[in-house]
Amino acid sequence: FDTSGSKTWTKFEHQIGTFHEAQCTTCLRLFDGIRHRMQESSLGIFLYHLNLSQRQDEEVQRDKLDRIRFDVVKKLENPDRLWRRNDISEDLLGFIEDLLRGNPTGKITIKDSLKKFAFLRLTASKIVAADSCLRRLPDLQGLVLAGNCLPDFPGTHLPRSLLLLELSYNSIHSLHQLLHGCPPTLLYLGLAKNFLTEGVIQPLILASHLYHLDLAQNDIEDLVITMDICSQLYNLSSLLLFGNPCSMIASYTDFVIHRLPRLIFLDGEMLKKQDEPPENTFDFTGTLQITMFRIMGMPQPPNQKINKKKVKHTLRLEMYCPLLQSFVPKREEDFIEDLSQLNESTRNTETKKDDGDNIKKNTKSKGKNTTKSDQSGGNKSGTGMLKAVEVLEGDLLYGTKLKEKQPDTELCFVSGQKNWGKIIEFNDPTIEVPVCDLHSLRDVFRSNLNIFVFHLKTLPPTAKKKKNKPKKQQAKANQGLQEEENSDKDSNKEILVSKTTIAAIKIPLQDVLWNVKSLDYTWTIVKPTKVDLTPGLKVLQYTVKKKKPAKKVKGKEEEESAELQIPDSLTCH
Repeated sequence: FDTSGSKTWTKFEHQIGTFHEAQCTTCLRLFDGIRHRMQESSLGIFLYHLNLSQRQDEEVQRDKLDRIRFDVVKKLENPDRLWRRNDISEDLLGFIEDLLRGNPTGKITIKDSLKKFAFLRLTASKIVAADSCLRRLPDLQGLVLAGNCLPDFPGTHLPRSLLLLELSYNSIHSLHQLLHGCPPTLLYLGLAKNFLTEGVIQPLILASHLYHLDLAQNDIEDLVITMDICSQLYNLSSLLLFGNPCSMIASYTDFVIHRLPRLIFLDGEMLKKQDEPPENTFDFTGTLQITMFRIMGMPQPPNQKINKKKVKHTLRLEMYCPLLQSFVPKREEDFIEDLSQLNESTRNTETKKDDGDNIKKNTKSKGKNTTKSDQSGGNKSGTGMLKAVEVLEGDLLYGTKLKEKQPDTELCFVSGQKNWGKIIEFNDPTIEVPVCDLHSLRDVFRSNLNIFVFHLKTLPPTAKKKKNKPKKQQAKANQGLQEEENSDKDSNKEILVSKTTIAAIKIPLQDVLWNVKSLDYTWTIVKPTKVDLTPGLKVLQYTVKKKKPAKKVKGKEEEESAELQIPDSLTCH
């Protein structure tokens, strides 16, 4: 088996969900599950379905084996089904041939087969209870029971020769029965995707010879207790804890190395030797950091004025995550919302435009150039606006999605504002959420994260004229000074006249390993409902200048430029 833990399960085993009870329409005990899997395999065809009335000598048995091999070759157009049918053991046909070679009479029974098994895989076999049938397998060294519905497994039922035990994807809540009486030779124990907490893993110290321990995707939160237990496993070289709440803390790797100096692999990745930090510097808190590296391809907003004030165009992010709503800080907006000003300005502009059109119709043009320049100027600004609308709204389906009801800003984590640019870069991190509940933080990486990009139009604050007050009125004014402070604060705020959603991004997060610095995603308006995982986005460099064709020099190969061209469509990294 792979000591790094990266190849513990087969492809089929990875596809099994954690809710196994729904699959268990036919519940089987362990021996019934073994017999059922043997019957549907090539070994079962050999034992059950071929003519048992024939004489059981070597010649007849080899003829049967040739028939099975022919049947296997014939069905190779569906290799997944073939593997699933024969994955009860490694190289099942070779196993049958070894049985024939070791039995001069040629007669093979179920008992003979079980005694010779060195590796047994019973993945997703709907087994709900264990029995003592495995004690009849004296040579068994590896047992895989992943993806069943086992609530527990008594260690006394396991053969003493067992080295590998895989019990991931089950319903195990306790380790007391499993590890009391377990084989002393056990080196590999897989318990991923069960319901284990730090309060039930104390019996692990009984498996003192463990070399590899897989506790990934459970509910273990206290890393200190977990390390106290694992430090008593003196042969432990590989440990998997990813997907647990305890793996979300900032000093996860440093603390594990500090407590387990002999550990070689953590979460399937090799540890590197590093200077050990002081013990009092360990950080046991968790933080979610969201960084918008860059926004590109957004058209330049047109110059606008409302009431002779220039409109300011900025972008802002809002992150909505229901699992972290209790951590949304109370905040006060930096502006006062007044959408009526933009609507009134738009109506006035349209009225002036209509009046101007009527005047043009009644006035004779002296030259053709004047009309052309007016038309070209109008089309230029109008085309720019149309392109902006096309880019910002996207296709019809996406435009409809943006108009749907969106979460209230009070329920979102909000970033700072950034001015328009051909490459808009936000702070790193753009949004930072300290989370004391590690369970919630772990569950965030099993869910979708909703990020909205807003285009804000604001006006400068209204200037307030100061008046000289007489001395008699000054005393009265001092009484209401505190009430006026709030109004003064509001008067210094910008006025929000428009807030438009230009991107609604749903990011499907996934569990992240300790050696992965970030999960990088790319979103583009061309495919607004799709987000691509794109590692290494932070180091990419984009240029505003257009590339000039490189001059070809004899004897020198063309060097690729490190800078990339800005995409034409709206893109978020």
